[in-house]
Amino acid sequence: MELKKIDLSTWTCFSDRVNSKSYVSSDKKWMVKFSSNTYLNDEMSMYREQEMARKALRIGVKTPIVGDIVIDDEGRKGLVFEYIEDKKSISRLFSEDLNNIDKYMKRFAEAAKKFHSTVCDTKDFDSMYERVVTQVTTRNILFESQKTKALKFLETIEQQKFCVHGDFQTGNVIVSGDKSYWIDLNFMGYGNPEFDIGIFYTFCHIFPKQYTDTVFHCDRKYLPIIWNSFIRHYYDTENEKVIAEKTERARKVSSICLYTNLQFVKFDETKAPVMRQLIDDAL
Repeated sequence: MELKKIDLSTWTCFSDRVNSKSYVSSDKKWMVKFSSNTYLNDEMSMYREQEMARKALRIGVKTPIVGDIVIDDEGRKGLVFEYIEDKKSISRLFSEDLNNIDKYMKRFAEAAKKFHSTVCDTKDFDSMYERVVTQVTTRNILFESQKTKALKFLETIEQQKFCVHGDFQTGNVIVSGDKSYWIDLNFMGYGNPEFDIGIFYTFCHIFPKQYTDTVFHCDRKYLPIIWNSFIRHYYDTENEKVIAEKTERARKVSSICLYTNLQFVKFDETKAPVMRQLIDDAL
C-alpha cells in the first residue's frame, strides 16, 4: 500500500529523543512520531499499532485517536495521532518528582485496573495465553524439561477475556489534567491481567540499566519503590505477606512472558542462557 506523503513545513518538532522524533501540526490537533527503533519503524508494526488503537477505542479504551501512516521527504515513516495538549507519561511525572512516586503509581494502578476490567472482543484481539504457549513450544530456547515446567505453570493462570497491554509499563500511560491515555498498543491482546503484571515485574527487576533508563528516567534504586507502590495500589493492600505473594507470582509469570516482550521479539542465541536461568530460578 502506498503511504500518504506528509509535508512537515508547517509542523513543529516538540520532541527529539534518542529513538524518536515527534512533530505537532500548526493547529495542534495532530502529531506525527517518527521512530528510529528498528522494532517499531517498519510498516507492519505501524499497521499493527494503527489497527490495535482503533480496535481499542471501539471497546472503550482511552487512547489517542490514530490517523494515517505517512512518509516525509526524507523517507521517514511515521504514524499520525491525535495531539494531547500538555501530556506527560507517568514515568516522566515521577522522575521529575521522586519524593511523590506513590502518588503517580496510584494513578497508574487506577488506570491499570480500569484497563484490565475492560472485556475484549476475542474476534478482534489475540489470546495472550495462546501467544505465550506458542512462543514456549515453538522457539528453540528452553530445554524440554523447562518447557514442561513453563507449560504446567501456565495452566495455573485462569483463562479470562480482559484487556492485556503486552508492553505494560509506566511510559505507556500518558496523562493530561485528569485524563489518562494508553499508548503503544502494538502487543495488546486479551487474557488474564496477570500477564501484564508479570511484564511490569520484568521492567522493574530484570531489564538492564540501559533499557530501564529509557523507560523510567530515574536511577535504578527507585525501581523497588515503584514496584512496591504499584502492587499496593493495584491490589489495594498494605499486607506485607500479600505483597510478597503477589510479587513472587509476578516473578514466575515474568520468567515466561519474556518471550512476548518487545526486547525479545528478535531473539538471539546469547539471551538463551539468561532465559533458561530465569525459568529455573522462578519455577
